[in-house]
This record gives sequence, C-alpha cells and structure tokens, in this order.
Amino acid sequence: MSSPVPEKDEATSMRAVEIKNHFNDHDSEHLASGIERNERVVHLNLSKNDFSEDGAIHLGRAIGANNSVEELDLSWNQIRKKGAVAICNGLSRNYCISVVNLAWNGFAYEGAVAVGEMLRGNKYLREIDISSNRINWEGALQVMKGLKENDTLEVLKIGHNPLTMTGCLDILEAVDNPIILRCDPLKLLIQFLSDKGIRPVDLFRTFDKDNQHKVSREQFIQGLKKAKVPLDDYELERVLNRLDAAKEGKISYQRLMRGVKEQIKVNRAEEKRKMLEEKRQMEEHKRIMNLPAITETNQVPVTKSMASLSQPRPSSASSMSTVMTNLPGSLRSYDTHFVSSRTSVLSKASSKASLLSQTSSRTSLPKINMTAPLGQQGRT
Repeated sequence: MSSPVPEKDEATSMRAVEIKNHFNDHDSEHLASGIERNERVVHLNLSKNDFSEDGAIHLGRAIGANNSVEELDLSWNQIRKKGAVAICNGLSRNYCISVVNLAWNGFAYEGAVAVGEMLRGNKYLREIDISSNRINWEGALQVMKGLKENDTLEVLKIGHNPLTMTGCLDILEAVDNPIILRCDPLKLLIQFLSDKGIRPVDLFRTFDKDNQHKVSREQFIQGLKKAKVPLDDYELERVLNRLDAAKEGKISYQRLMRGVKEQIKVNRAEEKRKMLEEKRQMEEHKRIMNLPAITETNQVPVTKSMASLSQPRPSSASSMSTVMTNLPGSLRSYDTHFVSSRTSVLSKASSKASLLSQTSSRTSLPKINMTAPLGQQGRT
C-alpha cells in the first residue's frame, strides 16, 4: 500500500501577493507582521489601499526586515511625510527589492528628501517610480543629489510632478551632466586668476605695454586670450561691458580693480547666503528624517484649549457678545446699550449681566490718546 502523496502547501509556495481591498492603517500592523516573517513572496502589490502615515510606519519596518520581496508596489495610497520617511528608511535597509512603485501618494518635499537619502545608500534598487507625488523643483533637487551618488539605479520615473524647468535641468545634470550652466563671466575670470595665483595688477601689466594704465578693448581681449582665460567671445564681451560701462573704448587699471572688488563682494555675499541656506536645509532634512512615529507613549495630551476646538461653533449671538466684551473700555457703554437693545438676538435679557461680569473680570485694554505722540501711547 503506497503512502498518500502530501498535498502541496499553497501558503508556502505562493510567490506573488496582490492585496487591493482598501486596507487601512489598522490592518497594516497585522499585514506588516506577515511581511516581516515571510521568506517566499517575491512580488508584493499593496497598491490602491488606504495606507497613510501610521500604516506606512509599520510597512516600512517590515520592508527593512524582509529578505525575499524583489518587486514592491505601494502606489495609489496616502503615504506622506513621516510615512514616506519610514518607507524610504525601510528601503535603505533592504537588499532584495530591485523594483519599487511609490507613485500617486503625495510624498511632496519631505518624501523627496527621504528618497534622496535612500538613493545615497541603496545599491540594489534598479527601478523606482515616484511620479504624481507633488514633488516640486526643490524636491527634485534633493532626489538628484542622492542620484548623483547612486551608480546602480537604471530607471527613474518622476513624471506628473510640478518640477518646472529648474527641476528638469537638475535631473539632466544628475544623469549625465549634458548641460553646463555658465555663471557670471567676471566671476569666472576672478576664479581663474585665483586658481593660477595671478594678481589683477600683474595681468593688467601684460596688456599695458606702454605703461599708460589704460588699454583698448582689443588689447584687453587679446591679453585675456593670450593668458588662456576660459571665456568665449560672448563672455569676453560681457566682461568688457561691465568694466567699460561708459562705452569709452578703454579699460583702465582703476576700473579693472573696481570691478574685481565689487565682484568679490558679490561672491562673498552669495557664498554666505549659500552657507546659510545649506545649514537651513540640513536642519530641515534632519527634522524630516527624524519625524517621530505616533505611539501611545508620545501622543500629545489634549489640553483644555485644544479640547475647545472640537466644541460646536457658537451661534451668532454668542459670537457677537464675545467680540463686544473684548472692546476697549471707552466703548463699554455702547456695548451695554447694544446688548440690552438687541434682546431678540441674544434671546435672554439675563445675558447682559453675564456680559458685565465677564467684562469686569478682564483686564481693560489701554486707552489710546489720539493726540499723543506714538512713542507715548499707553503711558499713564
């Protein structure tokens, strides 16, 4: 008698899982537990559910621990801010996923920063889709900064985002540097002299053969070309127009030095501005990458003032009474007359007494003397 053939366990042989059933954040905790322990699923499709920030935190933890999934689809959810950071942190720790779809979520700038940080460290991802995520040109710049340090990604889908021309240029520059954006030519000239260790006075002496402290525009251009300054004809003309603003056809040593000094001041101010902006961005990125998860231990306690926000909006009569009690003391008499004469609006005459009691318990606003100088307003 032959032994029965054991039935194939479909649960352990399943290689692809597709879940599109409007799962929410509450379901994600149980789902993440299964993903974290599963070692056979290769294709995982969790698109078109209702996962938001809290659910993405659970999924991000599971993604970082899973070692079997190769293709992940989280598109068409509501993953934003700290949820986007959690997913990208999970991808940074994962070494199996090669294709991930994060489109149609709303990553915005915070998510773009997280994607850029993930691309810096992930060496296994081949394709990523972050299209339709409200990523503007500033977010695209952060993604491209990470892309510059990544040499394994083959496909980046970033369409249907408000990138503008600036973001598109950042993408092209990160991919293959096909476009060289030239800065101010006078700035390039100063940088060239600094790199070569040449003083402006020494450069000018090579032009000024007659020692007249003035040279023609043609002599100036020929001298710069002889010195092999990396400027084309158009940029040389721009330098001359800066130094010869009066169109006299001559470039003096004094004008050259004045132009150099003014440009150095501009360069230093620009460098200072960039340093401050980079510092601000670093602090902002640090804040974004360390967004706290909502747990029972760090929930913000509901104060009395916060609880009042959830109360029903007061009626027009009570709103009017609150506004009137906050008026300056000189208008209190009008307040009393107005409230007492509009009993149909306030519905009860007794509200007059409560208004007066509220007024007496509050600190009166300082009276304004319209004839006194501005510096003496509010003084006794």
